[in-house]
Amino acid sequence: MIFTFLKRSAAAAMLLALPCGAIAQENDDPRHKQMQEFLQAKRSPLAEHAKSFLEAADRYGLDWRLLPCLALVETGGRREIRNNNVFGWGNGRIQFSSVSESIHLVAERLANAAPYRKKTTEDKLKAYNPRNRRYAAHVLTMMGLVGPAAVAAATAVEE
Repeated sequence: MIFTFLKRSAAAAMLLALPCGAIAQENDDPRHKQMQEFLQAKRSPLAEHAKSFLEAADRYGLDWRLLPCLALVETGGRREIRNNNVFGWGNGRIQFSSVSESIHLVAERLANAAPYRKKTTEDKLKAYNPRNRRYAAHVLTMMGLVGPAAVAAATAVEE
């Protein structure tokens, strides 16, 4: 019940926070191509959600490589998911209406929830899976395979 409340509250907050007229232009963003190629090389059907990963990372100030790498580690990149829960969030029990909703909710939690707020990516990963001491290093290594953190994001805003 608490997970349903959190999920609905975060989804509503995301809708209210959407900037009017902002549109991510995947053709102009070099990260989009890098992410798609990486996910396709991993044979992940999540490649079609590269735009959602980038939008969520940009909106919540996360490293653009973090979310797809978490999804790959946690659920095999959608090969082992249920209920659009590409991160196994809530031990896989939480249901999402879409993959995009899953991506945006987890991004919002990683940015704003107490265990993760104001932490480095490495420290967020340590909090995400505190039982496995090698977890953060594993995800960070995978992030390095996607591409450099400093790839410039290019977005266009319609006025």
